[in-house]
Amino acid sequence: MRKNKALLGLLAAISLFSGVTSLPFMGHIAEAASFTNFSIKPSRIQVSATAVNFLVKVNPATVATEDYVRVQFATGYTVDATPANVTVTTAGIASWDSTCVNAWPGIGSAASSVVGNLVEFTSTDLTVGQRYCFIITAGITNPAVVGNF
Repeated sequence: MRKNKALLGLLAAISLFSGVTSLPFMGHIAEAASFTNFSIKPSRIQVSATAVNFLVKVNPATVATEDYVRVQFATGYTVDATPANVTVTTAGIASWDSTCVNAWPGIGSAASSVVGNLVEFTSTDLTVGQRYCFIITAGITNPAVVGNF
């Protein structure tokens, strides 16, 4: 049973557009903590692409105690149902985005839970005014068709 702490949840509204070479993703805060910025960026947007990495980046706006972060992938994406197969790293975040100087604290090396397309990762407290990043390195496959997701 989780302690009664403020929860940090993220829902990534992921959209793909035909012909787009760089795709910024719009984020939506699900509950508890709020952010001045949130984004998720894929390494590839090709249909049915496997081994797609996603850079997750946030700037917390409020003080809260975070237990976990959730990323919701849209219908069409395939998310591996085994949490250990949805892996993450903080290595190389600055090479993705030079503003990513802070590794997301407590993120671990894999998801803690996967339910459908909702992926949960452990987290520890984030500091207001800092930018935090991590990379999802495995376990997500792009949709099989071009469209808005």
